[in-house]
Amino acid sequence: MTRMRDLSAIYEQKRKGYIENATKKSIPHGASVKQVDGFYQESKVHQFTLSSDEHVEPWGGTDKAPSPLQYFFSSLGFSINNQILIHSALFGAKIDSLDTLVEGNFDPAGCYNIKGRIPRVTTIVLTFKISSDASPKLLKKVIDTAAKSDPVYQTLKDSVKIKRKIERIRFPS
Repeated sequence: MTRMRDLSAIYEQKRKGYIENATKKSIPHGASVKQVDGFYQESKVHQFTLSSDEHVEPWGGTDKAPSPLQYFFSSLGFSINNQILIHSALFGAKIDSLDTLVEGNFDPAGCYNIKGRIPRVTTIVLTFKISSDASPKLLKKVIDTAAKSDPVYQTLKDSVKIKRKIERIRFPS
């Protein structure tokens, strides 16, 4: 419970700072990506090295690391989970466990230069498996607010249909 209170305090302090300093600039992010061998690549992000590859089929990758689209889906899952944890602390909804499944459909036709088609993710389904004593109504409020606050979700929502589902809720005993 102490951690949740600490997270709430950090959030409120940062929020107040942004309200008081309307000229505050955005936070820069970036990565340096280098092709190593075939489709196998490495990205330097802060002190971390991430790897990416393509599947053996159809592209001839070596499957040594996740594909760019797998990172794309993971980034949405990581980001919205962070927002869920922040907002559950703010709303007093203790979460015992959070497992988010991110699934989507990819239309590859544009990869083959088919006229009128663009390669894109067409749908995403987020399934939140949450163990919590919080009411389903409160958990829905947490997830709705998290989606509104999440930069990755908000970047995608106008170009991809995103559906949200909640599963495995433990009701108060």
